[in-house]
Amino acid sequence: MLAAAPPSAHFFPNLRTIYWTVNQPAWFPYVRLFLCPSIKTLMIGMFATTAHLTLLRRLSTQCPLLESCIAQRSKLICELTHLKTLNVHNLDQPAFAYLAQLPSLTALAVSGVPEFLPSRITMDPPPFSNLRSVAFGSATHEFTTAFIAMNSWSLIAFRSSIISVPTAAQTAELYAMLASKCSHKTLAQLHLGGGARFDIQPLHPLEAYAVQSDALRSLGCFQNLQEVTLVPPGGFDIDDAMVEDLARAWPRIFSLQLGGSYRSPSSRVTLHSLRALAAHCPNLGFLSLVFDASIVPDVPPERGALFRLDVSDSVLGDLHPSGGSNNETPAAVAVHARAIGLHKLWKAVMALRPEHAQAGEL
Repeated sequence: MLAAAPPSAHFFPNLRTIYWTVNQPAWFPYVRLFLCPSIKTLMIGMFATTAHLTLLRRLSTQCPLLESCIAQRSKLICELTHLKTLNVHNLDQPAFAYLAQLPSLTALAVSGVPEFLPSRITMDPPPFSNLRSVAFGSATHEFTTAFIAMNSWSLIAFRSSIISVPTAAQTAELYAMLASKCSHKTLAQLHLGGGARFDIQPLHPLEAYAVQSDALRSLGCFQNLQEVTLVPPGGFDIDDAMVEDLARAWPRIFSLQLGGSYRSPSSRVTLHSLRALAAHCPNLGFLSLVFDASIVPDVPPERGALFRLDVSDSVLGDLHPSGGSNNETPAAVAVHARAIGLHKLWKAVMALRPEHAQAGEL
């Protein structure tokens, strides 16, 4: 009814924000009734037809002040000149090149897998000159490394869920690239990995995927890190000394997750490392780490600020996998049995130390 007799002016001439995520394709075109020059934030849901995309081709003139956009297609944003934050599913190379020269852009999030590799761009000012926050929901190791290599960054937050399976050497290369290209003072949040499925038959020996201490040590330069999540597909091969080095390097850390894998080498990190973390990281509240829990310190560490401990795939004793259903692979049966065994063992630990379980420490 409103569309049949539109007013001479916009329905809401002072509108600043639109979230348009209608679930019926026929309703989508009515967004045009609300687009106006005052809009600064726009969220557009799924495009069902090409006509929907065509409808918004004049977005830059309809909403010249648009600063924040969440959309499915990057074609929408190639003429927007005031963008500060962008969250988009698909980002093609032309849109990427356009954003690289947009000085207003401070935050970029891409959920889909980019199908190109960034190249180093010579321009004045440098590409993405004011970018402070980056999040790639699905990206290859090659894309992530190439992106970091293209500029010198003053990032506050960087996240890349890596869907490929880099070797330990390739992961070390990425860590070193971050250390050489990113400001050591500004980076506060770093999340890498966690999106890959480790192939049942990897191209290299399993030990080629376990990240060593030297690679982690290169990240010790980021003195103001507060959140760190590192999940390489082969886990880490580190010891208590390395954990203490990280604790000294990252005194402001609040959340630390060093992911493990059932394919990782047996952990050499013992419960002694908790003492170093409590001593050097007074703000540490969440810790995820794989332990060799067979070595128990005589004196427990100070509790500090820790309120959640994720022991991941930590081993307490020998495990004997049981059988599974006929349609499961041997690897899946082994992982399932290992998880059940670990769960029972840690339940036993909680029963022995109920005061810690009630406090939420385990």
